[in-house]
Amino acid sequence: MSRQDSIEKLASNIERYFERHASRCLVRALAITLVCAGSIAGLSHYFVSSQFTTIVAFGVSSFISLNAAFIFFVPSTRRRKEAQQLILMAAADPSAIENVSPGVIALRGLNGDVRELNKVEQQAWKELVVPFHCSMHSTSLSEGRITGERALTRSEIRQFKEQRKELAATEARMREDREALEIQRGEIASLQQSLSAEQESLERARNEVQERSDSLQDAENMVITRLSEIEIAEAEMEQMRENISVEQAAASSKADPEYEARLKAKEVELEALRRSLDEDKFMVEQQKTELNQLKGELIRSTDSEDAPGLTADQSLAIREQALAEQLKKLQEATSELEERTQYVNEVEDSLVDRLNAISEREAFVEQGEINAGLRED
Repeated sequence: MSRQDSIEKLASNIERYFERHASRCLVRALAITLVCAGSIAGLSHYFVSSQFTTIVAFGVSSFISLNAAFIFFVPSTRRRKEAQQLILMAAADPSAIENVSPGVIALRGLNGDVRELNKVEQQAWKELVVPFHCSMHSTSLSEGRITGERALTRSEIRQFKEQRKELAATEARMREDREALEIQRGEIASLQQSLSAEQESLERARNEVQERSDSLQDAENMVITRLSEIEIAEAEMEQMRENISVEQAAASSKADPEYEARLKAKEVELEALRRSLDEDKFMVEQQKTELNQLKGELIRSTDSEDAPGLTADQSLAIREQALAEQLKKLQEATSELEERTQYVNEVEDSLVDRLNAISEREAFVEQGEINAGLRED
């Protein structure tokens, strides 16, 4: 029997199933109507004792009970047709089955809406659709065995074995490559951490050198200011001496005590400025010494042996350039590692697909040999 004939037979069986269910519901509704109407008529006759009242009560209660029973117990024709169409579509196209679990069967209709089957529809599914699917599956398997039975030759079997060996060797190489990639990944991570630490150390050293240079510049500016003040004080004192000499030559007498006092005060002020200048020079020299020591330590922390005679700024620039080159190499190594990892993953996926294909072919060949009587299971 062809698949189309089986589907048509299933459709007729589903239709008869729902018709029988509707008939049972109709009988049940009539029985409920008779029971309700008879009970109400009996009660009416018992309390009223009037045949007319009893007949009227029986008729009215029968009408109401029959309509209520039809509404609650007898399924509508439209709903029955929709259920038949939904179940038949899912039987013909299993992709319309959305969910099958204990007590729940959900199917997807033509408009994409998902609807769960009620108990009656689930019973029809279990009694009619499930055997239909089992029958179709067994038919397809038997047709596949009939059309695909063929014994493999020795060369084909040998080729299968060689392919399996090649795949096993490839798989072993891929495992080794993956382990090597993991080791390289760890080395790159450790190198990246060391480069980050070195970059932070270099940045701290740069900031410290800059702070010392700024402090030294401030001290030098202060020394220049003090020198300017000393020059101004010396010029004022020289002018005062000239004024005293002129007055002494003009008056041929002793100098004015006020000028002499001012001159001595200027000399004291000049001496104080000179002492302050000496202290500032000492401070500047000390800061220069500390800055040179810091630059010397920075030079010694780098590979200054390869380029002797460089200044601290040149050594720092060389160190920054080397660090930038190392970071660039690290980025290139990371990119290469990612490319190799992607290649390994693709090869592994291809390897798994080939292994699955060979396993399926071997199982199919073994089943064909068993069916042909060439070997025993």
